[in-house]
Amino acid sequence: MTDATRSDTPSSTHRFFIYDPQGWGFAYYASAEARDAAKDGIIQSYLDDGWDEEVEQVIAGEVTHTCEKVNVEQRPEQVDEDGHAEDGTYWAEEWSYKCDYDLLPLAAEPVEAAAA
Repeated sequence: MTDATRSDTPSSTHRFFIYDPQGWGFAYYASAEARDAAKDGIIQSYLDDGWDEEVEQVIAGEVTHTCEKVNVEQRPEQVDEDGHAEDGTYWAEEWSYKCDYDLLPLAAEPVEAAAA
């Protein structure tokens, strides 16, 4: 679900999160206030005849970094029948690119702009 206040993925406009192990998993919000408004419903969902102790695994915070593709190399047009490019690098048939991953700072927008 993605709307103005909640998203299933983090972004510069949705960097505040709650993790709910029994419900939605991670949910990302446009502001700390929107995140905090959701907490009561999430916490109450752990109350049945008594408290489910997994409620202690509900956490909230702010995303500062996300794992992103870096050093992306597109598949060359010419790859031989053994999967090797002209420079000798191997390319499996299903690969359209190669890359590394790194944790990169999330470009933060001011909260006022994100909430607008």
